[in-house]
Amino acid sequence: MVDATSGESGKGMRDRKMHREVLESDRYPEIAFHPDRFEGVLIIATQHFTSQVPYAKWGTKTPGTFFLRVSESVDIDVITVGTIGRR
Repeated sequence: MVDATSGESGKGMRDRKMHREVLESDRYPEIAFHPDRFEGVLIIATQHFTSQVPYAKWGTKTPGTFFLRVSESVDIDVITVGTIGRR
């Protein structure tokens, strides 16, 4: 699980809008990742991936201005700590 409220872009106003209008982190405070495989000993894992952000499908407009263009892809870095157990 990832704490959705921990997402930061480095810009306070953009972060507040992201949490309020895109992630809705007050309503959905946790993000779950379910990997389909892993290799090696799982203690600490770092992940980097690029995700497409479908603003229009989410019912929001692309958060940009006349001077600031916003990409529809987002680089995401996640550091996780875990153990392996049986369900």
